This record gives sequence, structure tokens and C-alpha cells, in this order.
Amino acid sequence: MQLVSDIRARLGDQWIPQIYEEKIRTGRTRSFELPVKARENDPEILYTLLGVELKIGKDRVACPDLATARYLSVFARIGCPKVAVPYDITQLSGIADDLETAWHRMLLVFHEGRV
Repeated sequence: MQLVSDIRARLGDQWIPQIYEEKIRTGRTRSFELPVKARENDPEILYTLLGVELKIGKDRVACPDLATARYLSVFARIGCPKVAVPYDITQLSGIADDLETAWHRMLLVFHEGRV
């Protein structure tokens, strides 16, 4: 539990739950369900003839654009089966950037703490 507190303190504003609470839940959103299993997930963004898809395990989720796929992939990695998606699609790309940066920074901080 101390490791989580240390990581949280080091990440500051780049803590994924804080980004979710402040940048996503404060605005108008729609609910979205992901086919996430109770094990480790490694989502993959696929470019098909029909558009962009997010592959989670054996399941595929059709996405209207790349920003949506990037946004959902962060939550699929975490293992969240239900997530709020902003209605304003112009915000998605920036929020996806913030979430991906926070995810990778969290991994770096976690690995620094274990070494």
C-alpha cells in the first residue's frame, strides 16, 4: 500500500484517476462498456478497411476515430470494463494524450521504485 501512495505522490497531476475525475467526469459524457477480462489486457489498435478498431484479447471494438481508440486503450490496459467517454470529440485527442502520458510515467515511476 505504501508503494501506491509513493507512486501517487510522485505523479501529482498525472495520476490517471485524477485526470478522469477532473477532465472527463466534469463534462457531459456517455457510458461505454469494454470487453475487458479479469486478467492482464494488452489492447491493440488496428486499422482496417472499415476504420479503426481496438482489439482487446479476442474481442474487437469498432471506434469512430483514432483518438477514441487511444482513449479506450488506456482504460482497457487498466482493466476498466465501464468508462465514461466525453461527448465532445474535440477533447478526446488531448485527453488521450494526457492519459497515455500518465500511464507511461506511472510505469516509469513504478519500475524506479522496485529497483
